[in-house]
Amino acid sequence: MNTSCLYFVCDLTSTELDAFIGILLAGGVSHNNMQDSSVLWRSDALPIFRAAMSYKRFLALSRYIRFDDGRTREFRQRSDKAAPIRDIWNFLNENLAKNYEPHETITVDEQLFPYRGKTKFTQFIPSKPAKYGIKIWWAYDSKTKYPLEGKLYTGRGEGEERESNQGQNVLLQLANRYSNTGRTLVADNFFTTLEGTKRLAGIGLAFVGTVRSNKRFLPEEMKKNSSRPLLSSLFGFHENLVSVCSYVPKKNKAVNLLSTVHYSKDCRGEAMKPEAILLYNSNKAGVDCMDQMVTHFTSKRPTRRWTYAFFATC
Repeated sequence: MNTSCLYFVCDLTSTELDAFIGILLAGGVSHNNMQDSSVLWRSDALPIFRAAMSYKRFLALSRYIRFDDGRTREFRQRSDKAAPIRDIWNFLNENLAKNYEPHETITVDEQLFPYRGKTKFTQFIPSKPAKYGIKIWWAYDSKTKYPLEGKLYTGRGEGEERESNQGQNVLLQLANRYSNTGRTLVADNFFTTLEGTKRLAGIGLAFVGTVRSNKRFLPEEMKKNSSRPLLSSLFGFHENLVSVCSYVPKKNKAVNLLSTVHYSKDCRGEAMKPEAILLYNSNKAGVDCMDQMVTHFTSKRPTRRWTYAFFATC
């Protein structure tokens, strides 16, 4: 691991750093991450902790580890609230991209890293199980669920106005790396706009995504209506480039999608779902899978320092 992103007051060898990270991982895999450190080094505990390093050395490294240069932090935080973790976060993204070539479909979604401590950009999302934490937008391989790139959301800066079309902007930023590769991006209604879909097509990328019912470009006929038959579908086409489908999964409800992949009115299965919905459903579970793994095997230690908690989990 590149130790240039880590800062210690005490001397540290690369072997010790590997052992330190190994202890964090072992604590997560064995579900001992929330145990007091002294318990892990007892004679009746797992021997891997005692074999890796001494208890006092682990406490010293946990206390002194930092992820940026404290001498310049105050200056950098004026323009970047995530300055204390930014170097190692960029290093993570570089390695994720360098060591993997994604399949033909990439999904964009949001993740909430659970954390209730003090940060300058903690988010509250009631629909998420953790509700409070650090929001990350991810692009990941739809087939293997491998994370390709993550963007930390640090909120608005002081005096800044609310960003318009935020979801569209995030989608285009994460998609830029894959321009002119012919891949398909899948995203939910936070990221989906007609303009963004057309701009993706302009850089050689296809798109499939759900649409909020309040979007102006969506025809009234495609919005929820109690008169629409159950399991029925409506289709529309825009400039011979973007297709819109509207499906009724239950009475008085409609699911709408934009697609630059599907141009037919074919529906499949007993539920008679349009092909765009089938593709969306089969490629949308990556962040849920990541959340499940992070929750079940979390390496996060009890700490008040959000940077250490974030490092231990990611």
